[in-house]
Amino acid sequence: MLLLPFASALVLAGRLSWQVLPAAVVLVGVFLIREPLVTLWRQAALWKQPRPEAAAARSALARYAPFLAIAGAVLFWKLPRWPLLVMGLAAAVLTAVSVDLIVHNRQRSLLLQVSIAAGLNASALVAWLAVRQHLDPVVLWLWCLQFLHSAAALLAVRARLEARLAARGRSDVAVMLRRAAAAQAVLLLAAVACIAGGRVGPAAALALSGGIHGVDLVRLRSPSFVALSLRRVGLRELLLSLVFSAVTIAGLWPN
Repeated sequence: MLLLPFASALVLAGRLSWQVLPAAVVLVGVFLIREPLVTLWRQAALWKQPRPEAAAARSALARYAPFLAIAGAVLFWKLPRWPLLVMGLAAAVLTAVSVDLIVHNRQRSLLLQVSIAAGLNASALVAWLAVRQHLDPVVLWLWCLQFLHSAAALLAVRARLEARLAARGRSDVAVMLRRAAAAQAVLLLAAVACIAGGRVGPAAALALSGGIHGVDLVRLRSPSFVALSLRRVGLRELLLSLVFSAVTIAGLWPN
């Protein structure tokens, strides 16, 4: 959800520039610092005695921070500042909120996970800005489509996890199944809206994602399908995301 939208935006932009490198460093850096921040927040808020994990987290931040600062400064020097400021502020707020919720054991919050999906898919905007110097409607379309797919995939995977727990008598899967089914219905309705607006390519991508995940939800009635290893599930989702991105790029490609 971080690198695929980034790469998709570069393919759709049809060009490269050296600013892509600091943009990638910033994105990966912001992603990596969250774990050390969680540890340090736990040390400050929960742990009464200093722990070795906190020292390791401070060391990690000391390693990441210079690269992040230099790459960020380069982007502010070379790229339009207002879009970067808005995206930087959004990333900071989302990181702070997610760290706080994780520290307080609320990382399974559905709203948090969907918000993180929106933030990670915004890497497409950063990549586009790095090579085009301004945001075009086509990359906003890309961001929106990638987010819809990621959110629907997230809900489908959550439904699978709940089904595994329900098989052991530790969860009620019905609520999550309804939410996941609603997400796939939103994708299919968005596909119909795209067809009505003459955007067949995006419609095909949305229908592909909604259709496959919808079939998966129906197959959750099968114990053997529920028992698939999470590694295999992850590989299937990665493959679907690659195909979804390819279809989306083809559909948004300028005539």
